[in-house]
Amino acid sequence: MRKLLIVTSLVLTSLVGSEGSARLKLPLRLPAKDTERAGVPIKSRIPSVLPSRQQSGSIKFDEYGSITAAEQRKHLDDFAIQLRAQPKTQAYIIAYGGRQALLGEARVRALWTKRYLVKKCRIASDRIVIVDGGYREEATTELFIRLENGKPPVAFPTVDRREVKIGKARQPRGR
Repeated sequence: MRKLLIVTSLVLTSLVGSEGSARLKLPLRLPAKDTERAGVPIKSRIPSVLPSRQQSGSIKFDEYGSITAAEQRKHLDDFAIQLRAQPKTQAYIIAYGGRQALLGEARVRALWTKRYLVKKCRIASDRIVIVDGGYREEATTELFIRLENGKPPVAFPTVDRREVKIGKARQPRGR
């Protein structure tokens, strides 16, 4: 009797550009005990990437909303692993403000993300592009990997600027 292995997720381990065409190499994520027998190296908990989110040479790696700084660092550490493994790619950070946003919120989120990748993860600053994507229902950050010679990703705001309630950031007390 043969055993059936059902795979429920994929892990992105490399992006390969070959003769002007981009392709994904997506090995299967196997249970830890089977990893050694199958010979599949899994270096990190890198989130699944769906090839349908590929935008003419850019691949959406991750997306998150309002999360804690610790959770955000986990997402960015995984992103940095992939960027280091693919030195000819470029990182794109598209940040969106929410329907209720602070003045300059998306830009501040994008700058913090870039600063973390540069200072803590040691990704070269010139490999990272930040984009203010406009507004969505909730504040969101998207992380894209632009393949060599690929087109940059496009922002998709879902809320018109006129529908956004902009608040002012509070100044620290005692200053």
